[in-house]
Amino acid sequence: MKLPRFSPLCFASALSVISVPAFAEIDFGNIAFVGDSITQADGTNAVSYRYSLWKHFVDAGISYNPQGSMNIFTSGSSTSSLAPSYLGKTFNNTSEGHFGWDAAWIVSGESQGNRPNTGQNTGGLATWIDGYDEVPDVATVLIGINDLSRGNSNSYFSNLLANQKAIVETLQSKNENINVYVFSLLPSSQTSWTHCETNESPWATVLAYNSLLKEAVKTWGTEKSTVTYADITAGFDPTNGVHTYDSLHPKAQGELLLAGNIARAFGIAQRTVGLERRAAISLASQTSFTKNGNAGVKVSVKSGETTRVMENSSSFWTVNTQGNIEINTTSDTAGSNIQLTWGGRFRENS
Repeated sequence: MKLPRFSPLCFASALSVISVPAFAEIDFGNIAFVGDSITQADGTNAVSYRYSLWKHFVDAGISYNPQGSMNIFTSGSSTSSLAPSYLGKTFNNTSEGHFGWDAAWIVSGESQGNRPNTGQNTGGLATWIDGYDEVPDVATVLIGINDLSRGNSNSYFSNLLANQKAIVETLQSKNENINVYVFSLLPSSQTSWTHCETNESPWATVLAYNSLLKEAVKTWGTEKSTVTYADITAGFDPTNGVHTYDSLHPKAQGELLLAGNIARAFGIAQRTVGLERRAAISLASQTSFTKNGNAGVKVSVKSGETTRVMENSSSFWTVNTQGNIEINTTSDTAGSNIQLTWGGRFRENS
């Protein structure tokens, strides 16, 4: 069953029920993921949000055909141990992600020729699409952080907006009915660059640009082509060392967050939705809070057959001024891999 252009499934009233076979697979068609290193990934520290997103598709019984001129990580391999098979299926690494590229190069090619394993140096997106197996029905665009980090002109915001629009127009020229999702740029806590346009930190610069991008995208659609801005940064924190490996590029947990945000933008049910709930006793890790006399509360964490108890002391956990419990696992000599967030009330203090 093919579901074109991400049209939502509509269920009739009680008088008329649409029956879908239990093992019917919905086909979302051809998808091109256009971007830079965050889309391509190196295959060593990370495998891209595309892998975690693909598992959302698998769980939801949805198939898609990825399109692109690239099928390798920057390591030079098309496969990675970080992307094992899942439920009997194998991840297809095809994309249009190019490590280190800026938006203008995606449009017209990269002339410097000094970035190995990132694809063709010339031709640009229009030429690459002509070599695809199929013209994309859907495309995502996540690019611009390299532009901002190299910004040396006070017109760089407007230049980047123009180049991102040119990417969208190129996609539309190949398929007038294409649906395009333009993603917000990811925040960065790197300190190696300060963009001249804002004279502020990378994080502030990205936030300022995303505000402009959100408004600009509203005018990029046509009568036949929908262009949607999607903020994919919810919950993503480049400062905690958990979501990124270099204060910018996502690693496993960061990729999980991005994939969930993108799945929501696509209208795909989140992973675990509809799956059988397991009893708490069967979970790999269980956490309980009990009163510890007059001294406060103690936290018991059970992992497998091992239970560790963290007393209410500053060496293990504290309650901050917002009322959130911060668990300091670095002080736990038994070691810990607690990386849970429950309703915004708990976080790892690394």
